[in-house]
Amino acid sequence: MCIRDSVDTKNTGTLSLDMFAKMLTNIGCVLNPGDVQTLFDHFAEGNEKICCEKVSSHLALKGSGDNPNVKPKFQVKAVLPAPLLTQIKKELMKRGRSGICDLRALFSKIDASGAHKIPLHDFTWAMKENGHRLQTLEFQQLYKYFD
Repeated sequence: MCIRDSVDTKNTGTLSLDMFAKMLTNIGCVLNPGDVQTLFDHFAEGNEKICCEKVSSHLALKGSGDNPNVKPKFQVKAVLPAPLLTQIKKELMKRGRSGICDLRALFSKIDASGAHKIPLHDFTWAMKENGHRLQTLEFQQLYKYFD
């Protein structure tokens, strides 16, 4: 069972405040509206929506507690951010061969050690440098999917 499945019916990977409140109710968390807003603001980090994976990961880890014999009720499942990937693919294809080559060069520049690991802020910088104008949450979704 994935928490997101019960409220994110369009499979966007994000939750609005109303969807977040519904999700909390579905898992048995009864909070007053002010507490829901505070919790939402914590996960939203200034955005209008929150990343389902971030919330699901947090709740899955908290739900298992410190007992290694207890399996969390919810699983963390990466969801393909298909609309974002389609948008980026179209932009890269417009540029022809140089589109993907330029992006690859930027990622190679960031990963000078060859460890094939880059932090989120470097990933975001490379994508912006390559001309991709996405919301902060969209960069996070892409990064988390490929991480």
